[in-house]
Amino acid sequence: MENKHEYTLIICAGIFGTDETLLSIKLNNRFSFKRMSLIPIKDNLDAIFQVDAMGLRREYETARIDDSLDIICAYYSETVILEDKDAKDYFNLVCDKALVDLDNSIRTIRLLVECSLHFKKMSVQMALKTFKFGTTNMTYSFKAIIPISEALDTKIMQCFHCARKDINQLNKYLSSMQFPLSNQIVNSCHAYFDLSYHQLNHVSITLLITCLEMLYLHSEQGKKEKLAKRCAYFLYNHKSKRLKCFKRLQDLYKKRSELYITETQLI
Repeated sequence: MENKHEYTLIICAGIFGTDETLLSIKLNNRFSFKRMSLIPIKDNLDAIFQVDAMGLRREYETARIDDSLDIICAYYSETVILEDKDAKDYFNLVCDKALVDLDNSIRTIRLLVECSLHFKKMSVQMALKTFKFGTTNMTYSFKAIIPISEALDTKIMQCFHCARKDINQLNKYLSSMQFPLSNQIVNSCHAYFDLSYHQLNHVSITLLITCLEMLYLHSEQGKKEKLAKRCAYFLYNHKSKRLKCFKRLQDLYKKRSELYITETQLI
């Protein structure tokens, strides 16, 4: 019979692009949002992210939510009892599942609230509580820092903010939404939409116009006018708002086409 030991599991990701109202949002997975300090001796974020104090400040300076040295983290901890032979497989499974769970939650929030909310790294640590082997104190641990490559250079265009009156509704939607979305076209559109947050402006415009084409166009001529008209009628009832939307979408479509021609010429 293999020996069983008690492990402490800690999962943490520093969140960028938010204010403190994110603390009222309830995630429907193992994580919760927690206010934590960049001062190493307070919450040990330097140990969690395996950097020194200066490195921690440098990496998370833009994640600060106010004049304090506090950031918001997605955080989870628990104690698990495992057989020695299962520990590594369990740790790898936790890494994969935690990354998917948190990524889906952040993407859902970005879909429901216009914001640049994101995380750049996720730390997963599973440490064996100290035990004695004969007369020797033994420790054993697994550690991983998982980078989110698409988010590493993401700029904060607009911070997450949720008015008190909207928090309950947002929490309700968060608990009911799941990825991938059931409609294949809508799911593909969401993938482009979400990716646009992590791209330069000209790439974002191309991705977003592509989403609209998938939703509003078939294989037909006069795409610019048809797309602008259909979007405007879907979004607005008032004539003046429809006209304004129509003109703006035409301009954006023209800009997207010019970008595409330029990129083609460069290739």
